[in-house]
Amino acid sequence: MKSIKIIAMCVLTLLSVQMFAQGKKGGKKAERVQKELGLSDKQMNQVKSIRMEMKSKMKAVRQNENLSKEERKAQMKEIRTHADNSMRGVLNTEQYQKYQEMKEEHKRKRRQGTKGQKGKKGKRAQKPVLESTDQ
Repeated sequence: MKSIKIIAMCVLTLLSVQMFAQGKKGGKKAERVQKELGLSDKQMNQVKSIRMEMKSKMKAVRQNENLSKEERKAQMKEIRTHADNSMRGVLNTEQYQKYQEMKEEHKRKRRQGTKGQKGKKGKRAQKPVLESTDQ
């Protein structure tokens, strides 16, 4: 049990350092989320920790080559569910509802962005190279 606490503290420390290193890019998005949800500074710090923990765990799952596609998908779902439950504990009812709406909007925009594109996992298809017809 003590080793789990130590590992958790190390992960949180690493996440804090990573968040600090993100600088302006992560800051603008975080400011927008804080404003739209009406988060206090304390809530914002908790939300950042939850998001960074989720991101770290998902990266580890993606990099684990020993997992099958189904196992990877199941673990990702579990991580998202855990993060969502953690968010529910940080946000009040109104904020959580708005958070869910923001997630759905983001999901909808991502789906629209990948329609009609060729290639795996929504990656943009490369433009065909036009051959020169010099004669």
